[in-house]
Amino acid sequence: MNYSFDKSMGAKVYGVICRVARSYPIANAIAKVLLPVPPIPNPQPPSPIPQPPTPILFLSICLLACNLGAALGTPTASSITVGHPTQPATGPAPTAETSPTPAMPTLTRLTGTGCCIQPFWSTDGQMVQFIDKPEHTLPTGIYGVSIDGGPVRLISERIGVYSPDGRYVAYLNADGQTIIEEIATGSRVIAPNKGKYVVFSPTSRRLAWEEYVSSGNFDQQGTAVKISNIDGSEVQLVTTLYGGGIVGWLDDDTLLLLGKNAGTDEERILFTLSVIDGTRVDLVSQQRMRSISVAPGGQWIAYAVTLDPDGPEDDGLWVVSVDGSQHYQLDVFGGLKWRDETRLLIVPMDIDAPSHCLLQIDAPTRQVTALTDPAQLSFRIAGGDWSVSPTGRHVVFLNSEDMALWLLSLPGDGG
Repeated sequence: MNYSFDKSMGAKVYGVICRVARSYPIANAIAKVLLPVPPIPNPQPPSPIPQPPTPILFLSICLLACNLGAALGTPTASSITVGHPTQPATGPAPTAETSPTPAMPTLTRLTGTGCCIQPFWSTDGQMVQFIDKPEHTLPTGIYGVSIDGGPVRLISERIGVYSPDGRYVAYLNADGQTIIEEIATGSRVIAPNKGKYVVFSPTSRRLAWEEYVSSGNFDQQGTAVKISNIDGSEVQLVTTLYGGGIVGWLDDDTLLLLGKNAGTDEERILFTLSVIDGTRVDLVSQQRMRSISVAPGGQWIAYAVTLDPDGPEDDGLWVVSVDGSQHYQLDVFGGLKWRDETRLLIVPMDIDAPSHCLLQIDAPTRQVTALTDPAQLSFRIAGGDWSVSPTGRHVVFLNSEDMALWLLSLPGDGG
């Protein structure tokens, strides 16, 4: 298997999806479990464009991850707990002034030092989860800690791709087939995707995946985009594109795709595609689009442009509405994630700043609000490792000072 041209299920799991050439959470998580991690004396500022590990190491970890899901048993509730309840921070850590009003953002440490990278959320937003093997006597699996604090506990030994609504999990069996399991009933079907990475639609009606139809450099490589119903029925080829693939679903009937019409084209096109009638709507044409993020509800998209060969004018963060009514460049650059259907969160990149801060941008009105003030709330995110809760009320991040997971509770409703 060549990791540059294939996407095994095991290389992209744990709910928030890991994409080749986009992000590598499962590889990083398993590397953390298996490889010694030396102290990090000079953590780097958050980057909106994660960088992959070296090919040889990544391939080895991918192969392990691929087999890991097949080897694990059916997920069951577990009483295993590890670590200690949430305690006050010790040593270098984020600092916050006590506020008498709940309208102010607050910081809470959730885990001990050195735990854990690439956190993600339970579907109800009440628990922070991550892949870990806390001790050599404990299993590798998905562990979690409540946003209210308490001990870290084992959630499931099943490591796989979980659907957005939490109803299904996809994983590889020992034969390299993709199994779609309904968690509540335990019923399973084999997806007709030849073991490729699957993308669940928002309410788990459909699956989507990619199959390479030609070899060569990625820029010229042909990719067939296919879909099926959740039970694997009604397989359909919806399009073939080059140098790109699936960004995600906007709703159960509409895909967001990035790619070129021909391998010799220079610019990639970001476009929507109806899987019902094939209607295509082109949104953006650009050579260097990255970090594409779709807002909940599928009506707004944010993305980054870096090192544009036509000049630096287009480099930066952009926001576009799916209906095409708005498309504009932001005046700030940094890591980006959506808080809710219309509000975008940004951690500005400022290498010299003693603390990070969090900005909120209302996409329809373009209004910018500073949610944190470094003079009152000091924190630094390690390696751009942060995630927004489904409720929009909290942000979990890996703190660069103590390498623990911290919870930033935001003012205002989560939308």
